[in-house]
Amino acid sequence: MVLSSLLSQYSSVSHVFRGALFSFLVLAGTAVSLVAQNSTIPTGNLNVINQDRIQLDVLQRDTTNLEIMNNLNFRDLQLQPREKTVLNLDRDFSRVNTGLLNQVNPQILAGINSQEIYSFPELHVENREGSNNGNNQIVYQPIITSLKPLVYDHVADVFTSTLNFLLLSQGQSSGDLSNPMPIELHSDYIDNIQPNQLQIGHLNLPSTSVNISARDVRDSVQIRIVTEANSDGYEAYLNVEPTLNIFTERKQLQGLGIQKIPVQVNWKGSSSNESKRVNISSSLGSVTPSSIELSYNQPAIVYLRSEGLGTAELTATTAGAQSNTLEINYIFPWLFLLFSVAGGFLGGTAKYFTLDEKPKSFLTTTIGSLSIGLLGALAYFVLGINLLSIEFSSTFNEFAVFGVSALIAFFGIRRLKNPAE
Repeated sequence: MVLSSLLSQYSSVSHVFRGALFSFLVLAGTAVSLVAQNSTIPTGNLNVINQDRIQLDVLQRDTTNLEIMNNLNFRDLQLQPREKTVLNLDRDFSRVNTGLLNQVNPQILAGINSQEIYSFPELHVENREGSNNGNNQIVYQPIITSLKPLVYDHVADVFTSTLNFLLLSQGQSSGDLSNPMPIELHSDYIDNIQPNQLQIGHLNLPSTSVNISARDVRDSVQIRIVTEANSDGYEAYLNVEPTLNIFTERKQLQGLGIQKIPVQVNWKGSSSNESKRVNISSSLGSVTPSSIELSYNQPAIVYLRSEGLGTAELTATTAGAQSNTLEINYIFPWLFLLFSVAGGFLGGTAKYFTLDEKPKSFLTTTIGSLSIGLLGALAYFVLGINLLSIEFSSTFNEFAVFGVSALIAFFGIRRLKNPAE
């Protein structure tokens, strides 16, 4: 008999993990179970085309990508107690056909989104401790129950995601394994994988989670998953979900409309040259411009002007995305008043001593110049109106206020001029 000859030829079976292993052959159109270890087992119907040197030919490929549901008969794998073997399947790591998942006991995948399940091309067969008659033989397949995109965490300033691994067994609802399955995760693009080495020692739920974080990633990130049956690892890709971000180093402004600062708006996580319309708003104060066309790969600058006193919350929004929230405190503009008054006093004093015909009262002259300096500083920094024919820098700081106030107090109001002219 051909079957007896084949069984005799492969009765000596080496221990698991790598090499040549095959099972469940169809000989002359009839399904036959065959003892084998350490061989690649293609899915579908197999045929022996050369009896002297066994070769396997895939006549019908299984496209469901969840071979655990094929109900293969592994009873002829004569495993000793606590012994395990791994069948390498002829395909890649891929998403599971959702229609096939309907055949899985709902309790096994309770709470898991069937759209996010990916299976490894491996079948693991183990004979549980205490039996060598095959009654305790279990079969399971490693799967990932989520490959969620990396999402930006504004508080931690990193992109994060979670991978969930599960050893799926339809025949066994739960239970510990004699030989826990090791898994390693590697990536040149991810800053932190915690943990990066797993030892999964139970079937089905609960899933075993791996937390991933990365600071500077775009579009998608490659991750390599190494198993005992594949030392090169399986490649998987995590998409990066772009996020809106607004940024300024300033935490407080001089209030009452005195100060205006630039705020950067940009996307994180994408290198695309496409753009989206983004709206920027503040709970207190005004933003100019309040709406921009923002490219994914290029930042933009808007300007925030204070209003009143208190805390302003600044955010950017677009369809399907919202930025972090910036909190900026508007304080009473004591410094502005102090430096504008001091500048006006200095300008008025200088003006008094340069006059050929000095007024009778120094105090009257100085107070008048001080008032003009304060008025000129307010007009320039708040309203954008230049009361002097001299061009000033638009930079706002204490000495800029002091200088503008002193010059206007010294020269007086020449004419009204808008800096935009």
